[in-house]
Amino acid sequence: MAMVARRVTNCTVVNWCSAAERDQANRDLMAAERERLLAERDRSRAKLLGQSSRLWRTERKLADLAVIARTLAENPDAKLLFLDVRSEPRTMTAIALGDPDAARHIAVTTPGANAAVSSAAAPFSEVVWNLPKFIDEARALKENAEQVARRCGAQGAAVATIIWLGYQSPNPDGPNHRARLSGRYGVYATRRARAGAGALSTFYQGLAVRDPAPHLVAIGHSYGSLLTALALRLTPPGMVSDVVFCGSPGIPENSGEGAAQLHMADGHVYAMMSDDDEIRDWFPLLRRVIYGVEPTAMPWVVSLPTGSGIGPGDGVHHAAPPTHADYPTSYDSDGDGVPDRLHMSGHNLACVVVGRADLAAREI
Repeated sequence: MAMVARRVTNCTVVNWCSAAERDQANRDLMAAERERLLAERDRSRAKLLGQSSRLWRTERKLADLAVIARTLAENPDAKLLFLDVRSEPRTMTAIALGDPDAARHIAVTTPGANAAVSSAAAPFSEVVWNLPKFIDEARALKENAEQVARRCGAQGAAVATIIWLGYQSPNPDGPNHRARLSGRYGVYATRRARAGAGALSTFYQGLAVRDPAPHLVAIGHSYGSLLTALALRLTPPGMVSDVVFCGSPGIPENSGEGAAQLHMADGHVYAMMSDDDEIRDWFPLLRRVIYGVEPTAMPWVVSLPTGSGIGPGDGVHHAAPPTHADYPTSYDSDGDGVPDRLHMSGHNLACVVVGRADLAAREI
């Protein structure tokens, strides 16, 4: 453990440690960072900086750490793979459900704009995509993927699902109008995705350098799909097995290069765009200029339908995702008020995660 602790630099544990080592080091780091932030908050209050941006960010990060601590306490199989509380303006983290050191299948999901650890610090915050929501989605994906694997006779095919919040996503929260305005319009540029691509690529590589290598699946939602595509271009071929783009505004395309431009094998790049996804009508020409081509329009990308129907992988009826946010979410299938079943898009993800994309929904 002492060796691992010495490899912690600027609140970031290197990706080449085992998941167990990284988890312990980051938990220790979280405790130390909480004490530092509490002291910083007290100093700001003593100086009557109650309305300062620094105090706002300090209190926000304390709220973030509380959410992470609660997430770890409520999920005994969770591992804290990454933690950075010092970058501005928001906390960055990555949490796994399951054991990435032992799992046969690993899925890394990168959310898009508005993603944040917590959403409780700013009274005018519009953040609704927070860590508790992402963890619920990761749990449902893990359980459904393992169910598909068992149905296919792959008993004991363990799955680890990871939520990667390791970049500063475009986000309209902040201590003042200027910060909120900057975050709101950050989604109309690729700068934040490009800034996070190297870190995501390194994260992929840290998971892949294992013997035997896992079946590693990259999932990018919305703005996170752009980041995922950029990260794959920086990742050596063969490390990521499959990629799924969900509700993507667009990704860069080099005409004629096919899947190889993402360092992926042919037939292993998938995309979903729901009929009810609001992004379909969101300034198509502007999206193409800013982000690139919508993946389902690319001939070398396998388009997975999301309409309601029977899931080939589990024989169960799945509803279509009703909004842009619902690709990974569950819904109430029996009227008891409890979300208990993934939408068809989630079923498709579960099949790809366990290497059975042939059991995902397909166009007839």
